[in-house]
Amino acid sequence: MYYEQGRGLVEQHYSAQARVWSKPQVLYMTQTDPCASITLKNFGGTVAVIANFAHFCTDGEPPSESIAAVGVNNLEKWYTHLLKGFDGWQNVKASSDTKKLTFTFPYSQGLTSTAGVTQLRWSQAEGFSDLEDIPR
Repeated sequence: MYYEQGRGLVEQHYSAQARVWSKPQVLYMTQTDPCASITLKNFGGTVAVIANFAHFCTDGEPPSESIAAVGVNNLEKWYTHLLKGFDGWQNVKASSDTKKLTFTFPYSQGLTSTAGVTQLRWSQAEGFSDLEDIPR
């Protein structure tokens, strides 16, 4: 998984059985700058990715495009979810059977310091859910 300037988020993987690299595939195309890192987590063959982009992200601007992606079936099938105007997902966890993932971002808002978490769920059966804000 890597950022390619002027293209976006690109995935390419190595097959140990075939002993070859897959062709690079763009999971998310954008002209904005990539942010510092890509988060990859493997949950028993289900791979979760968090990647962020923004104009001038390398100069310290917060993300304006946040990608949550999930790869299954030996990384042959990818699901992606774009969220614009968002600071980026901070974590992803799997259910016990790894067929359900939850991306999370903690938040606090307003003078009353309302705190909680925004979450995005993914399941192999249904894909990505709607966003949920869960107050604490």
